[in-house]
This record gives sequence, C-alpha cells and structure tokens, in this order.
Amino acid sequence: LASIAGRAVTDWRDRTIVMIPRGQIREIKYQYGDTTFALALADSLWRIGTEKVEQWVVNNLLYSLSNLRADDFVDDPGIPSPPIVGATTYHGITLWFMRARGEESYTVKSSTTAHRFKISAYEGDQILKRKKDLLKKQ
Repeated sequence: LASIAGRAVTDWRDRTIVMIPRGQIREIKYQYGDTTFALALADSLWRIGTEKVEQWVVNNLLYSLSNLRADDFVDDPGIPSPPIVGATTYHGITLWFMRARGEESYTVKSSTTAHRFKISAYEGDQILKRKKDLLKKQ
C-alpha cells in the first residue's frame, strides 16, 4: 500500500499518445516546413510515389507510430512550445514534433488532445524520417 501511495501523479496518468494496430496504417504524410511527401502502402510494399523505400526502415517506423507513449507531460500552458520541426499525419491523426536547439527530447502535440507530451529524442528520431532516410539505397 505504501508503494501505491508514494507514486507521483504522473505515474497514474495514461502515457498513450497514439495506439493504432500497425496493419491499419496505410499512409503516412510528412511535412517539414514547405517540404511534404507521403509514404503509402501499395501491393504490400511501402513507396513514396513510385520510388521504392527500405521496408525495414518503414517497419521500425510503424512500430513506433502504432504505440507512441509519452515519457512525460507538459502541463503548464504558460510554457511556450518549442519550434515545430516536423509533422506527420496517419490514420486521421496529426502529430506535431517540436524541439528547441540543444534540447534532449521532443514535445509532441496530437490533433486528438489538447495535451502536450515529452518523448525521447531517440523515439522522435525513429518517427521523423526524411525522404532520403526512407528511399532504397541503390
């Protein structure tokens, strides 16, 4: 009982940002400033338009996107958001990734909630892929 009573409020909060079965994700759109592209599943292969992509990179990306969980919460609405570095849209949900220079984590805002979340830089980098990171190497 003492271990339950000694838990912080954030330990009780649901850390789920997005939870979608991987098989339901059919398209992932990216936006970096004025640059946009879409990754789409066609005939069991992921592609960017007609260009082939590294399927193993997409599989890792899908793993992260299908069950994205927060490391922490940004509860103070007075704290300004860092600059948006990228956005991704999939399954009708948009995620905005924000990160100040030198910061070791991303702040994430979802179109499904007013809350802001913190995720590790590693987790954010697994999701925020540039087109060149996804294209199949020749």
